[in-house]
Parts: sequence; C-alpha cells; structure tokens
Amino acid sequence: MMKPLSALYNSINKQVSIICKDGTECRGKIVEVDEFMNIVLRDPQESKNGKSEKIEGMLLVRGSDMSIIRLEENQI
Repeated sequence: MMKPLSALYNSINKQVSIICKDGTECRGKIVEVDEFMNIVLRDPQESKNGKSEKIEGMLLVRGSDMSIIRLEENQI
C-alpha cells in the first residue's frame, strides 16, 4: 500500500483537485510537494460558494488546510 506522501511525490505534473477545510476547492497541476504535504499548483483554479476564479501563476495550498486530495480520474 502506498503512503499518502509517496503518492503525492509520484503525482508531480498531474492534475489534482483539493478540497480545503473551509470548503474551497482548488484545481491545478502539482508542481511541488514537501514533507508537510504543502502543495504548489500551476495554473490553479479556485472555487468557493459556487464562484470559480482562475488564478495567474501558482498557488500554495498548505497541508494543514486540506481535507481531501483527489487525482483527476484519467491519470490514476
């Protein structure tokens, strides 16, 4: 069985969807992951309360803020 951190390291350059504890959903390609499960996303899109916003550049999502991390289905 693969450990969560190992799975994230193996998912660099893959599309991911992250649901945060506050209900925000962040989608983008994983650029980098660290030992605290902080994830940097490239070309991110953020959705909250039905409103979606594309963010220029990159987005850091803190591991402590995440509830669910989901790889896009066509990449599993």
